Amino acid sequence: MLPVLDRYVPTYERMVLITWIGLYLNLCSGALVRVTNSGLGCPDWPLCHGKVTPPFAGHAVIEFSNRLLALVMIVISLALAYRAWRLPSRPAGLAIAAGVVAQAPLGALTILLDLNPIAVMSHFLVLIAIFLVATILLVDVRTEPRIVERPPWLRPATYGIVALGFGLIVSGAFVTTSGPHPGADGVPRLFELLDVTYWHVRIAVTFVAALAIYLYLISRLEQTGRRVPTIAWAVVGLTALQVVIGETQWRDQLPWYLVWAHVMTATLLWGALVALARSVLPAEAVSPSRAPSPSPARA
Repeated sequence: MLPVLDRYVPTYERMVLITWIGLYLNLCSGALVRVTNSGLGCPDWPLCHGKVTPPFAGHAVIEFSNRLLALVMIVISLALAYRAWRLPSRPAGLAIAAGVVAQAPLGALTILLDLNPIAVMSHFLVLIAIFLVATILLVDVRTEPRIVERPPWLRPATYGIVALGFGLIVSGAFVTTSGPHPGADGVPRLFELLDVTYWHVRIAVTFVAALAIYLYLISRLEQTGRRVPTIAWAVVGLTALQVVIGETQWRDQLPWYLVWAHVMTATLLWGALVALARSVLPAEAVSPSRAPSPSPARA
């Protein structure tokens, strides 16, 4: 550790929280760029119209602001990696830093490819994956380590609901790249909007049904962390809000502000779902068949 950095870099716990908040804001700002069709507000990279500062115009300011936030996130993620260097969470900290740094060339490639839908979607999904890792770290730093007995079915069920949630986000990304807000005027759509919406809605219905079953099953567990009920209710509330926003935006012909609200809520729901999974399945959780036997003194 460098004494100078130790003086100015916040503690590991604070860096995890700062990173999580920064990633969420970065996701929201990137979504704002797309839904306002500001993706080519700065058609070159890293400059904007050949200058260090953007022209004072709506699309350019929105796009350049997202770039500045991404630059701030690089600094934050490197600070997180520094704090995590000598901790067991070092791989996760390094993964977040590597992912955030990689977003810069991926963003540049997106611009150079004139917002190719696959590039735009990849840019978003990589950040969603980084957000997953940051959420796991956030839960870990706020939870006391413990050994918890868990039934054998819980781990695959938890992985399954998280995978289904990620699939829902991917299908939503397909809808966005096929809808009226692809990032800029004249950008080709990936698929027919009605076709991808058809599948997105069915994945959403499947997710809601599976989530209801999953929440019922974990409510029957004898041992859960004290935060599990709170996070579970947050997942329920955010899911209900997503349904309302999704239905409203479709009936209103997909106005940009409702699409943006849909993406922001989806990101929060994703974070809450991952937090619930990590809280239900902490790193120290064991199945009954692998639980340590009581010592002779306690038997």
